Amino acid sequence: MQKLEAQLAFLEQFPGFNPGAEDLKAELQRQIEEETNFFQSKHLEDKTVEEIIQVGNNLGIWRSLSNNEKVQIYRRIVHRIFIRDGQIESIIFQNTSSVTAENHDECA
Repeated sequence: MQKLEAQLAFLEQFPGFNPGAEDLKAELQRQIEEETNFFQSKHLEDKTVEEIIQVGNNLGIWRSLSNNEKVQIYRRIVHRIFIRDGQIESIIFQNTSSVTAENHDECA
């Protein structure tokens, strides 16, 4: 998202009018809007686990979500979590194979 915003900011500073640049600015703005509203989308169930995790890596967007929205996302991407001795041992995502948690101290 930062990359898209930086590209848009650069184009906004471009002097004069260029139809190609205007089209590109509109497309960048559309992509930014789509990414910003990704989790509010009613089509979240159409997104893959990988797409959801990729967008969720943007902490600014993640922090803007309510707890209810976060719970909906967890339910959409996580199938099962295995815990041993109070530590996360592994996570099975929806429609993917098991992924072992690498840093137990930072898992929640």
